[in-house]
Amino acid sequence: RCVSSGLLAGEPTVSMSDPHKKLARLLAHNTKAVRDKTVKNLTQWLAKSKDVKKMDLLKIWKGMFYCFWMSDKRPVQAELATHIARMVHAMLLPRATLYAETTLETLGREWGGIDHLRMDKFMMLTRKIVFELFAYLRNNDWDTEYVRAIIGVLANGVLKVDYKPYRGICLHTTEVFLDELE
Repeated sequence: RCVSSGLLAGEPTVSMSDPHKKLARLLAHNTKAVRDKTVKNLTQWLAKSKDVKKMDLLKIWKGMFYCFWMSDKRPVQAELATHIARMVHAMLLPRATLYAETTLETLGREWGGIDHLRMDKFMMLTRKIVFELFAYLRNNDWDTEYVRAIIGVLANGVLKVDYKPYRGICLHTTEVFLDELE
């Protein structure tokens, strides 16, 4: 079946049954302009999409991970990390917690494979994500429902110390947690 995700104007129609895989491929594209345009449009897509499942977001986040992996130069990395982290503000609570969960799950799953040359930028991304999660709570007046949801994502995910694959990101998240809470 031929589909077009509609995320990029003028993009070729590609034979693919899963538009989320197509989106992930565009996010991990080797051309920076394609990646940038896809990331920009992703925020709007996430805010407007009616029924996004966890598996869909995990596929998208695989592409986001490689999009960030391929970002070069500190200013570009910082801008992309900020944009990725701020996407949570475009979503209401159920979607925002799912976004945070899949974000941190993907980072936790991939953390052990990040080489020492790229570790600093992924640590910066994690810090910005934690900061924006707290900003999301602040913007919603620290509503109990929101706080429970976001803390639940952290406690049952990257801060779950008995889950060995998350140990690296767990340690880094606990390191930045209080700094970003301030």
